[in-house]
Amino acid sequence: MQTKRLHITDFKTYLNIFSTPNAFKKSDIERISKKEENWLKDARDIFVGSEWAWKEMLKYYDLKESQKIVVHTGGNIDLPKSDVYANGLNLVFISLNFEKKGGFICVEAFETIKKKHPNVSLTIIGQEPPKEILDIEGVIYAGFLRKSNAVEVNRFKDILSKAFLLIHPTKMDTMGAVLIEAGYFGCPSIAPNSFGVPELVKDNVTGYIVDVPFNPNDFAQKIEILIKDEDKYLEFRKCAWEYTRGSLTWESIGVKIKNRINI
Repeated sequence: MQTKRLHITDFKTYLNIFSTPNAFKKSDIERISKKEENWLKDARDIFVGSEWAWKEMLKYYDLKESQKIVVHTGGNIDLPKSDVYANGLNLVFISLNFEKKGGFICVEAFETIKKKHPNVSLTIIGQEPPKEILDIEGVIYAGFLRKSNAVEVNRFKDILSKAFLLIHPTKMDTMGAVLIEAGYFGCPSIAPNSFGVPELVKDNVTGYIVDVPFNPNDFAQKIEILIKDEDKYLEFRKCAWEYTRGSLTWESIGVKIKNRINI
């Protein structure tokens, strides 16, 4: 029987990024990984979320290139009908882990920009940052906005619809659905050249990709470019809107999988 597998990343990579491998028995990790490898080797097609994820899998598992089908991933929010952005310099940071997703780097970049552009603001969604950050002028903490709550998800949509840029200096990720969801609203992103991120944000097209290792000034420089160059910024918005809707929705992923299955 020809089987298919949908994979965002392999067990070992996930463990390395989101947990502490040393906290587990090495024999247990190897046992689970071997089961996953055998499960994947049995498949005709392995649908992966990114080229990066596939390369990670090949570090640990004996798989064939012919099995790989990159379909990327999608966001988990309804697509707006139009881009309603009407100027404004509101930066947005979204994360359930403020430190690991680069919250402190984002805030430092924001403070650098605010010295030149006092009207810039930074809205933080997700884990509450330390009090010293909440006390910074221009920082707005929107709270943990649940998509299962109608009022909160509408607040989330409203923030993204008015956002100038999503800043995502992540050090712990696989794909980053917030990058896709921001793009649905036409909001460009600035994010690092790591994990599967460069496949979600097209450098100098739908946002900027920052080389690693990075620091707050690397992000501040990119923000400054787009503040000064309105034409470039508006082109980024147009491309972010079109790219995410054309390639990074669950509907488009379903079509890719269906077409492959029917071969």
